[in-house]
Amino acid sequence: MSGDGATPRLDGSHRQVVVVGGGQAGLSMSYHLGRDEVDHLVLEQNTVGHEWRERRWDSFCLVTPNWQCQLPGFPYAGDDPHGFMDKDEIIEYLEGFAEFVDAPLVEGVKVTALTRGERGGFEVETSAGELTADQVVVATGGYHHPQIPRRAERFPDSIVQLHSSQYRDAESLPDWPVPITITSPSGSDSASRYWEECSWTIESGKRSARRGICGWW
Repeated sequence: MSGDGATPRLDGSHRQVVVVGGGQAGLSMSYHLGRDEVDHLVLEQNTVGHEWRERRWDSFCLVTPNWQCQLPGFPYAGDDPHGFMDKDEIIEYLEGFAEFVDAPLVEGVKVTALTRGERGGFEVETSAGELTADQVVVATGGYHHPQIPRRAERFPDSIVQLHSSQYRDAESLPDWPVPITITSPSGSDSASRYWEECSWTIESGKRSARRGICGWW
């Protein structure tokens, strides 16, 4: 239902299930609902792959090996199972999955409220009207809003502060020493890209040393 440039009006429609979110979780749910012939609709406020495309830095890559990418019915089929897909490859994989699932997907529709109906089920308010559903699956994820430490408010305006969702590449950083708070793969990967010649960077480039849930790679 997406891709024609027009956002349908949803007023008065009803589905057995409405899935909120058209990322990998929402599309996976649609795969299983479709296989069981359950009438449903997937609502995505942006487009498939938006988070990966717009909120990841250019050199982003997975911290788990490719063979672990096992979306239902659509496992990784490339020639580098022990490698780490980069940003563009992740987007291609997810878009391929969306095409494979052929979900009843509506893009560009934001869910603004969800309430229980007086006669059971749910009332779903969206930017394209209101619809009802027997069941609703919220598959939006839990990391949409950066958690910025309050102490960051004490820094002067002359200090440029970027969250990892805003960072794109080293060229976007100021031309002076840059401290990077490293508490996760996002911090360590950004640092290795920026200071790839530093002694503490174990290995530069896409295969920089990392520890995922499978150990060191």
